[in-house]
Amino acid sequence: MTLERRAACPILGCVVILHVAVLAQCGSASEPGAARLSGVDIDTMDSGSCASMLQTKAAAHSATSTEAGPTAAGPPEVQANAQDGNWLALSPEARGNFSEHCTLYPGKRVVLVTVNVNYLNMFRNWLHFAQPYLQSTEQLRVVAEQPEVVAPLQDIQQTYGFDLVQPDVAAQPIAASLLEGPYRSSEFVGVVGKRPDRLLDVMTAGCSVLYVDIDTAWVKDPFLSIKGNADVYVTDDLPIRGADYCTCLLYMNPSPASISFVREWAQRMGTSMDQPVFNEVLREITEHRAPASMASLTHSVLPQDQFPPGLLAMVYTTPSVWHANWREGMNNKIDFLKSVGCWNI
Repeated sequence: MTLERRAACPILGCVVILHVAVLAQCGSASEPGAARLSGVDIDTMDSGSCASMLQTKAAAHSATSTEAGPTAAGPPEVQANAQDGNWLALSPEARGNFSEHCTLYPGKRVVLVTVNVNYLNMFRNWLHFAQPYLQSTEQLRVVAEQPEVVAPLQDIQQTYGFDLVQPDVAAQPIAASLLEGPYRSSEFVGVVGKRPDRLLDVMTAGCSVLYVDIDTAWVKDPFLSIKGNADVYVTDDLPIRGADYCTCLLYMNPSPASISFVREWAQRMGTSMDQPVFNEVLREITEHRAPASMASLTHSVLPQDQFPPGLLAMVYTTPSVWHANWREGMNNKIDFLKSVGCWNI
């Protein structure tokens, strides 16, 4: 059975018809290229019931976020500059709060992405859709994961003016890309395992940071959904199996608790997938089992209708960010982005 959905892509001014197969968790069919789930016994649900359940659970997760004010007057590196605990500034047009004490890029917050050779076209596509929302308060920071990708990125840099971070030649080279390396493979883990360290590079300099995977397309301003003064903002990768937050899109303010949290995440990585470790550490905080250094961390779940995982494209058809996750391989990701009218290469 298929669902027919209309999805608008504001940048391209297009309206496309999506014939989205009902996934394993919403019926018996499976979308081509989509990853299947295990341990979820809802095969007998019709698509309408499944969609209703997903929306209800997403709302429940949002309602239970540990939303509160920032945990302290900024990271240790910038506490001396903070006054009365007011270290977060509201960006113009209410586009979310961010640290006023970013020493890397004064007066800005960071949008952080990583790129390797096989990701170049995906990065070009991501940049095409993200550029309208990278305003005067945002600094794009592009990390080159391989020496081979530096020259092509420098060519793109001449047009877009982002900050390019050279690969660490002393580090273990990455032999395969996130897209080409099979999910959970050593190559895949080698890429995502660097994520907490990339975040720490900017957070310890007092910067708020949005990390985002580049198999996404921004069709509305994602910063408009960032409300309040939480330390960490997350997206739910699959609400039907409890809190399973995706490390594919993270917004972090550089409080002492959030820096301690990311350091703990980095230290536990080893050869593990980054997302389970991230959720394990966050769960210890919410269950009051965490060390004092990060016990006060607050987190907020971004609205699922604006940041849905790729397998819920048939449920939420007017998001801020389309994400081609839950699909293995470059071609399946590109096909998804094409299906929503957001492939520009």
